[in-house]
Amino acid sequence: MKIAQSTGLSRLLSGEIFARYARLALAIVLPLLACTSLVWAFAEEPIHFRDPYTGQTGDEWEEVSTIHDDLTYVLALAAGFSITDSVTLQIWDQLVDSEQIGPGDAISYTNCTGGAFYPTPDPDEVCGRQPHTHMIWPMWDSMQDKETCVTSRFGPYSPFFHFPHDNDRDLGALRDWGWGLTNTLTGYEAYAWGGPAELTVMQASCLYTRTAVITTGIQAGSLEAFATYLHSLADYYSHKECIAHMDDLGMPWATHTLAGHPACDYNPLDPQPDDVHGREFYTYTDSLRTDAAIQHIYSELAARSRQREGEYYPLSRSTPLMAIEGSPTLSETLYTFVHQWDFEHPAQRRAWADRIAAAVLAQRSPIHRVYWPLILRNTQPVSTSKTTLQVFPSKTTSFPSDWGEPVPSITGTYTVYKKDFVYGATPFLITDMRPDSEGKKYSDKESYEIRALTVYRAHNGQRLLDHQPVVFFVHGGGWTDGYRDWYSFVARPFTGEKGWVTVVIDYRLTSDQVFIADQYCPDRETCSQPGNVPYRTKAAWYPDNIEDVAAAFQWVMNHIEENGGDADRIVIFGHSAGGHLASLLATHPNYATTLRPAIQGVVSMSGAYDLTDLNHAFWGSIITQTFHGGFDNTEALEEASPSTYVTPGITLPPFYLLYAEDELLNLTEQTLLFKNQLDALGLDETTSYLIGYGHSSEMEAIARIDEMPTRLIIQWIEALLYKPLYFPLIIR
Repeated sequence: MKIAQSTGLSRLLSGEIFARYARLALAIVLPLLACTSLVWAFAEEPIHFRDPYTGQTGDEWEEVSTIHDDLTYVLALAAGFSITDSVTLQIWDQLVDSEQIGPGDAISYTNCTGGAFYPTPDPDEVCGRQPHTHMIWPMWDSMQDKETCVTSRFGPYSPFFHFPHDNDRDLGALRDWGWGLTNTLTGYEAYAWGGPAELTVMQASCLYTRTAVITTGIQAGSLEAFATYLHSLADYYSHKECIAHMDDLGMPWATHTLAGHPACDYNPLDPQPDDVHGREFYTYTDSLRTDAAIQHIYSELAARSRQREGEYYPLSRSTPLMAIEGSPTLSETLYTFVHQWDFEHPAQRRAWADRIAAAVLAQRSPIHRVYWPLILRNTQPVSTSKTTLQVFPSKTTSFPSDWGEPVPSITGTYTVYKKDFVYGATPFLITDMRPDSEGKKYSDKESYEIRALTVYRAHNGQRLLDHQPVVFFVHGGGWTDGYRDWYSFVARPFTGEKGWVTVVIDYRLTSDQVFIADQYCPDRETCSQPGNVPYRTKAAWYPDNIEDVAAAFQWVMNHIEENGGDADRIVIFGHSAGGHLASLLATHPNYATTLRPAIQGVVSMSGAYDLTDLNHAFWGSIITQTFHGGFDNTEALEEASPSTYVTPGITLPPFYLLYAEDELLNLTEQTLLFKNQLDALGLDETTSYLIGYGHSSEMEAIARIDEMPTRLIIQWIEALLYKPLYFPLIIR
């Protein structure tokens, strides 16, 4: 890749929140190609732009996407933005596609106010002996004015903005710029040349990309920049399958095609209800991508609103909208927006969006903010890469030699240290008799203290961080398997990148091959002797596991402040069986007054919530090992089911439920039914469907901060915990 010099790209509007410019509309000629089309995502629908200030619309105005345009306005209002700021987000989201919108010969909104691309690379230099008689991409003739009107839509930056990968180079760069965490937006240019018979990107012999600093004219961190990021975030979901398909083909960037590639099939001159963008609405399976995009976008908007411009409290997606008949929740109204009408009925979607907006405006609660400067001595930033929050001063200066030991296997923004603790009141030693296999090591679990945990802390090169949010992790394994040392990777994103404290716990396993380490089973050799086999004692049954999780959480409440954490900002996170146990801890009445108030939020990934409704054949073995009597013990299964306790009058922390596309039997239905239970009572819940992930791979993805499950969880936690600091104004 070559580094382009910092000359201009398109200069998008700056200055006033909405500067309006008179501009003559120029026709855009879109050549119909045999195999490759232009870049549309959540494509323009047969509905024209409507001026949000005047309500005017007209057939001569640009066609728009009801996702990028109408729904962005609704989501911004629900997230707590003012009407003016919501319109800003709406306009600038759509402008990433439209170049300009509004009446062509009168007042228009425009993002095309001058600028120029970098000089085009020399194809003789970059293509060598590959055919390159003519340029295939970018399609310069598609642009209004390629010399002075440069946009993100049609030029060499279009794959970067419209087909972004979910990684630090693409979406990560846009997010950091949109949030103002960096002043520079660095992306890539895409070029293609071919021989006389090569007419499309898919046919091109010479494909070339180079890195460039993109001069947008938009201030980093502004609402306009944030709206641009939201557009690209939506396009990631819209084009996700196409991006993956093009990656599999070895293409350096993705593009739409007209034939031969179903994941990318779209013709902007002849859109169809069943093409790749038509299928994003109505009852098509692809519409689930739209649901996932809306959830992610709303999480970003709510987080931004809480931290910066919001003037109203963000509505939970489980909030009933009383002004709409039947009082559907916000989440249900968004589902209707996507699934009630197909691609060819955008007018109905717009009318429904108007009803949602009116209902939201009728019941929003204003935030009365009075800010006084907060002066903290000897404070240091939590992170220079992902956040601009500040750390509270340490009670005592910490040095590496004072606390724990470094973890060289975890690298990132911070150096990670760890320290082991026993949380049980009395020792509880076990011996695991299972053979080592497939990367699972059991042979070191002899007279092993099972009621223990590991605390991971971040070191910024000068000191260990203090007063950090805490992620309390409960591993999965069907209640029968797993140890905390297998899950050290969980600390990589939360501690190594974010600087938070991560706590990974062990709890008693219910496997038939795990025994109390008494005189008959102190080690594996002794335990396997025939004379000792009849006297071995199985280590655990339910409720030993949940009691251990509760004891570990109590230890964290009591001791995490002295180990770098903030006891007022603890989120529990569990996967699979760990998701069940985390959810049970938050819902079970035994812990309602002692532990639940300290749980700020629950992240449950692929958990089970109603154990009585699991398939007997599939789950029989682990249920039999965990519960006396197995499935016949319905009383115990009901008592161990989080769904049992979601009843009117209960107060619960916010839940974030995630489930995978390739999920274990029953777990998808379990998640959706539990979500509906929470929604029905107006309890705070967020749900994400992890397209492209399986039950195991979603957990493995937590090791990498650029993976979608990790990003979603971090963003949800940030939105939950990082709220503005308000100081009371006393007027006498």
